[in-house]
Amino acid sequence: MMSLVSFAASRAARQLIHRRSLSKRYFSSYHEKILTDINPETGICKMTLNGGPANILDSEMLEAAVKAIKFAETSKEVRGIMLTSNFDGKVFCAGLNIMDLYQKSHEHVFNYWTRVQDWYLSWYGCSKPTVAAINGHAVAGGCAWTLMCDYRIMQAGTGRKIGLNETRLGLMAPFFLVDLITATLNHRPSELILLQGMLLESEDALKIGLVDDTANLDELAKKATKQLNSFMSIPPQAYSLTKLLLREKNLKKVPGIREEDAKNIADFVTSHKVQERLRKYISALKSRKEA
Repeated sequence: MMSLVSFAASRAARQLIHRRSLSKRYFSSYHEKILTDINPETGICKMTLNGGPANILDSEMLEAAVKAIKFAETSKEVRGIMLTSNFDGKVFCAGLNIMDLYQKSHEHVFNYWTRVQDWYLSWYGCSKPTVAAINGHAVAGGCAWTLMCDYRIMQAGTGRKIGLNETRLGLMAPFFLVDLITATLNHRPSELILLQGMLLESEDALKIGLVDDTANLDELAKKATKQLNSFMSIPPQAYSLTKLLLREKNLKKVPGIREEDAKNIADFVTSHKVQERLRKYISALKSRKEA
């Protein structure tokens, strides 16, 4: 018969193996677009965007993002989520995939947009604490992703920008992106950013409240962890119910008009004028890469 000592040692070994098995999990079957690391001691789930070189929100990244946050939402081991990039000092996320909007059928754009809607609903509607550790450019959809989080800490210094530049590409901001930024800033600064397609460096973003804090790159994860710990010190039910109460009005808009919204976006994007603007933008990007 197994002794109490042997039993305790065996149990401890099983628990250690279990903890190690939790230490790294991959939720994307799409070339590991998102690397997910759960710390079983703190309950923090670190999600690292790994869709190089710019973490573009193509269909695979959008689906991986939804799967990852839904798993974290339902996992008993996860108490808080940190979102960051695998490309330190370069790119956090460069936004939606232009190639999913250019020279594509109405049906393709419609289906792509339903994935964008799912991404928004799952991340903005996550009941657990979420903190974005922004370690590179966060442009357009990349900025939107940070606005879905409960707190934003951006890498300090010059050279990295955050903002919503859709209008500069000839695109309109979707209504839920307008909701995201106006829920974060007052109406007037939101209006200026959206209408002018503004991109801001970290200090300017901090001044207007687009980000909540800045940190040097080597301190970014530490600050994000500290903020998550602060959020996680609040009783979970009180935190989640209050968070969803604050966001409920905006979240309820999408389900009722999903098809209409996707159709309107597809109509707009596939129009000749918008396609021509996208063609010029893509051509300019190619010229820059070749220079």
